[in-house]
Amino acid sequence: MRYPHAVIALVAIHFALAFHAAWNLSPVWDEIVYPAAGYDLLTTGRIRTSVDHPPLGKALLALPLLVRGRSLRTAPAGAGSLESFRYGFDFVHRNRLPAKWMIFLPRLTNVLLSCLLALLLVGWARRVWNEEAGILALALYAFLPPVLARASLALLEMPMAFFMTAALLGAVTWRRTRGRRGLAVWGLAWTAALLTKVNALVLLPVFWLADAFPGESEKVGRFRRWLETGLVAFAALGVCELVLRGLGTSYWTSQLLARTNDLANARFPVYFHGTMRESALFYMAPWAWLIKTPMPVMILASAGWIHWRRAKPKEETFILLSCTFILTGLLAAGSRSIVATGQYFYLWPLLALISSAAACLSPAAEWSGLKLSRLKWGVKLLAASLAVSSLWVHPQYLAYFNILAGGSSHGYEWLGDSDQDWGQGLPALAQWMKREGVPQILLGYSGAGDPRVYGIHYQDVISPALVTAGYRGEIYSQWPGRVVLALGTKVVQTEGLVLGWLLKNRKPVQVVGGTFLIYDLTHDREALQWLGWFYQATRRPAQASGLPKA
Repeated sequence: MRYPHAVIALVAIHFALAFHAAWNLSPVWDEIVYPAAGYDLLTTGRIRTSVDHPPLGKALLALPLLVRGRSLRTAPAGAGSLESFRYGFDFVHRNRLPAKWMIFLPRLTNVLLSCLLALLLVGWARRVWNEEAGILALALYAFLPPVLARASLALLEMPMAFFMTAALLGAVTWRRTRGRRGLAVWGLAWTAALLTKVNALVLLPVFWLADAFPGESEKVGRFRRWLETGLVAFAALGVCELVLRGLGTSYWTSQLLARTNDLANARFPVYFHGTMRESALFYMAPWAWLIKTPMPVMILASAGWIHWRRAKPKEETFILLSCTFILTGLLAAGSRSIVATGQYFYLWPLLALISSAAACLSPAAEWSGLKLSRLKWGVKLLAASLAVSSLWVHPQYLAYFNILAGGSSHGYEWLGDSDQDWGQGLPALAQWMKREGVPQILLGYSGAGDPRVYGIHYQDVISPALVTAGYRGEIYSQWPGRVVLALGTKVVQTEGLVLGWLLKNRKPVQVVGGTFLIYDLTHDREALQWLGWFYQATRRPAQASGLPKA
């Protein structure tokens, strides 16, 4: 390796960014479910909660919690099935470790897995192209905001992406060498991906489609390749079946396939460009990808794909990557229920791999009229601009949007939930209150966190959050200093009907962390009167009487 110091430095930077973000974000909705379910599985040997996804990823996320052995509080051994979100909230916020550590420790699994995935991409790009391509793939991956978003949260997308990428690399190795190592990596990694999240089933049509296009080193016929893929898939699903049966769950392979069918055909309300819709339209998921992917990466990926297509059109990696993007794009466009880019998170590491070919551009091949030195400097400037934009939004990577959406401060106007505000912004709000000298606020929050964990003193306005079931905020009769209302963008998106007057007649003075809209009501008599009416309409006269009379 010619640039070991560069590889070490970039992986270290990626680790530091993900690690720091992991400590400075409140838990998102699904995040309190998976580690709690994994810890329960590891300590009881049974699946009693969160049966909507297979168990491997949850068990991996729970491993850091075992630093306390089996001493954390869980449900009684004789308890049956557990409600996922309520059990997860109690597990995180009412346990023997402080809530911040219960949130942070499971995230370390994904921080480490992301670093391993970065090294996997470096080696892959080096093998296909050269050292410079490996460095470029690593640099793009290290600073990609969507990657850092998942690397810093205890969700299933990062383990799934790691295993799916390893499965693709194993398949490429098998097609090239026909060696046992490639076959073993392919089968084991695909099995692990299927045991993490059902989305990994997309690799079956990907492999079959790729088998229709012989690679440059292919040694067998098309029918035999299809048969081999079918046998590997059969073995992987069979292992999943045996594992899940052994854990006593009813979520077997047949239900995996049924759930995949439900995801493809069911209709769920989605938020897109200021409107809640009953189901997604074909252009929504592709557009979501366009506004969530940094512009430098889109440019480099386009240049890399063109160079790859012209220089190595029959290279096995290029065939598999192209098939993965094509089929995933068709699936995203055809889905009636999925707009969230996290469902296809595994594409972003592969996008960095495709972009790596941009480090090998040749003016004679497709960029005539440009000097090689200018091309290389252009690639470096694009990579540097990605690093700057990533550092600029740190640690709010989940709420990142590119300039097509108007930047991160306007992202809430386009997408919601796991692409924008999933409840992660409480630490940013607490820091803003401390910086601005605001001791207490009016709050509307949606998420799985508890504002009190971050030192936020608040009077609730409208908070569809798990904490609200047991705590509705304080009731203040004194308002020293400014009267500030902080509304989570998720609340604005889902409760627009009841907040209609405020949203129509007042503009936020600031957007904090991309996820909280700040309204200053200190001397706004009309807005305070509306808020008093809102409290009365929701049967909270005590909160209404404590508001200042502007």
